[in-house]
Amino acid sequence: MAVGFLTIYINSCSEIKRDNYCLDSAEHGLHGIIEIWECHKQGRNQEFQVEDGNIRHKAWCLAIAKPEEGENLVLKDCNDKNSLLEWDYHDHTLKAGNTNFCMTNKSNSGAVSVVVCNAKDPTQQWQLERSFEA
Repeated sequence: MAVGFLTIYINSCSEIKRDNYCLDSAEHGLHGIIEIWECHKQGRNQEFQVEDGNIRHKAWCLAIAKPEEGENLVLKDCNDKNSLLEWDYHDHTLKAGNTNFCMTNKSNSGAVSVVVCNAKDPTQQWQLERSFEA
């Protein structure tokens, strides 16, 4: 179960952002890669819900297929019971479950992936901003 900031936003719809760039499903659907795009404040493909340590988008959850450097975030079935579906938020980093890999995007465009956690790396700093009603 996630701790800290994530628990504040349980059952609320939020943007997950860095500066003015948001996580975005890019309408890929199940098994689709999560990307980062300029925030548009309209929800839809940038709307995520935090629930029980999972980050949900529509009927799916953010996940990584395996705990490896550079692994892309994808949308998976939330009933998968895969430990790589769980996320912890601490010091503005989003860490994949019981790994030492954190969400990153170094270019403000393209796929979002995981790298070894470094709380001082600005490309690993994220905010959850409540922008939409659940």
